[in-house]
Amino acid sequence: MFERSSRQVRLTPLGEQLHRDLSAGYRQILRGIDDAREAARGVSGTLTLGTVGPHSLAFGDIRDSVCLEDLGDCAVVQGQRIPQDMEETLNPYRTPAGRPVRRGPKVSTWQEALTTVASGRAVAGVTTDVAEFYPWPGLAFVPIRDAPPCQWALVWRSTVENPLIHAFVQAATDIAAATG
Repeated sequence: MFERSSRQVRLTPLGEQLHRDLSAGYRQILRGIDDAREAARGVSGTLTLGTVGPHSLAFGDIRDSVCLEDLGDCAVVQGQRIPQDMEETLNPYRTPAGRPVRRGPKVSTWQEALTTVASGRAVAGVTTDVAEFYPWPGLAFVPIRDAPPCQWALVWRSTVENPLIHAFVQAATDIAAATG
């Protein structure tokens, strides 16, 4: 199984074969031990996360960057199911100089919003990660150079609060404290 010398130990071909044959079972045993440990602590299951980040604007044409004042020359899509304060953050109702920002077509899904923007009927304030996760033909994702950064926060429905959520919050808090 092993070839030994005074400087090293190596598997023989038979040892390599045995290692390959047993590795999957060994990993399964380790996973089972981890699962049992987590279940004993009440921390197990799948936790689904969503994120948002800094602003950009989805345009049908290409520009290097825009500023919030440019929104006064545009119509922005109207979300039908988005809280008003979130709407204000992504698609302000007024420019910094006080000009109204027109509301364009109402959309109820993300695909409708992208299609509306691609058609040239409106623009949409989005976070910068949208370009990576939702590439769309005919759209340019343009930074808004004077938009305030989006604040990150952990949120969850209190009706489904569970040990897995608490464990994730604690881990995120610990990491944030350690990294400043």
